[in-house]
Amino acid sequence: MAENTIVSQNLNDNQGAYALMRELQHMLYKIARSAELKDPQLLQEIQKEADIALRLIDSYLLTTSVDGKQIQIDLSPVGIGSLLHETAYEVRASSGIDVEVTPKVLQPVMTNILLLKNFLFSVGYFISKTNNSTELKFCSFKAKDGEIGVGVLSKNFNVTSKELKKALNNTSNHMPLSKHTSQSAIMLIIADAIANALGSKLSVKKAGNSKGFSLLLPKSEQLALV
Repeated sequence: MAENTIVSQNLNDNQGAYALMRELQHMLYKIARSAELKDPQLLQEIQKEADIALRLIDSYLLTTSVDGKQIQIDLSPVGIGSLLHETAYEVRASSGIDVEVTPKVLQPVMTNILLLKNFLFSVGYFISKTNNSTELKFCSFKAKDGEIGVGVLSKNFNVTSKELKKALNNTSNHMPLSKHTSQSAIMLIIADAIANALGSKLSVKKAGNSKGFSLLLPKSEQLALV
């Protein structure tokens, strides 16, 4: 295998595909019903729903291609700061929620920029749609063994590692992550698949009075190419 290339060993199963189809069915139903009303004010919301649906499909197809060893992921040094800012504003545009970018580490990481952006978007958008979230913090932090953590947090977001594990292990039930949100966990299922494809895992992250999700990536001693 070429250097700086990885192949994920965690295959997406039929339950994950079923959960994705259920979520897309729900989103497309909303798009169809909104289109029937022919209200110009709803056009922007229709576009947002369509963009999210397409992003879900793109992420799923990419991670399943990696899991099935149909493609390999090329890794390169990526600057954290610019990537956090870019993805944060994409989430703000899609959800309308306020965002803050607070990187504590700016050293480049070895990753695939498309997958990492989709990971941050997935967890950020999920948290933005939970019951009490009013602002998202896109952050980076030092971790053990020379790794760098990257994730999204919110002050009023509440989730446990146990709830996350249960949601990821019960993908066919299309159930919310916890009692604190009515959102389906499909965004987290996608984020977990992306993390696996990057050789990491989706984890619950707590910092002060904020909580959210993150993954760990190896730092790069090279200058960032992006």
